[in-house]
Amino acid sequence: MADSTRPLTALVVIDVQRDFCEGGVLPARSTTTLIGPLNAVIGSCAAANVPIVLTRDWHPPDHSSFQSEGGRWPAHCVQSTPGAEFASGLKVAAGVTIIDKGVDRGAPGYSAFEATDLARRLADSGVTDLAVCGIATEYCVLETAKDARRLGFRVILLEDLTRPIDASPGDAERAVREMQALGVDRSSSARWRPSR
Repeated sequence: MADSTRPLTALVVIDVQRDFCEGGVLPARSTTTLIGPLNAVIGSCAAANVPIVLTRDWHPPDHSSFQSEGGRWPAHCVQSTPGAEFASGLKVAAGVTIIDKGVDRGAPGYSAFEATDLARRLADSGVTDLAVCGIATEYCVLETAKDARRLGFRVILLEDLTRPIDASPGDAERAVREMQALGVDRSSSARWRPSR
């Protein structure tokens, strides 16, 4: 049982999927430099029994965000397709929690908390702090951090393990400023030490 007087951190890795990496239909910037450092942090957390959550977009083929349905984005991360798989080389540690989001046709599904049971799972595990990273800074990472703060979690953004799409120049910087204004702490994988 966790010591209730100490914070308990979970690592939350957002949407590191093939369609969001180089060669995918909606690639973020510089994802080839993401996988190795991310694997190192996942490995450290697994060795220390720190809870790990991996989220993935898991869209139906007619998701409302797709251009074919009048939305903004090309079809991406469609359920059970290669593009929805975790990025090549990403090590999915045994015992991780996988959260599928964006499964409802009409809901954007940016946040890991939207229409999922993540909040309950974290509460059941006694988690108070979240270290958040992944793709994309200005969409799913931002919305997950916003919901986490609204739900009362302390949030640490691991900036070196986060990648933007930057559909408009400056989007990533604006997202980080918005997170900071909500009380999100900025850190890096080298400086961050989870509490267990």
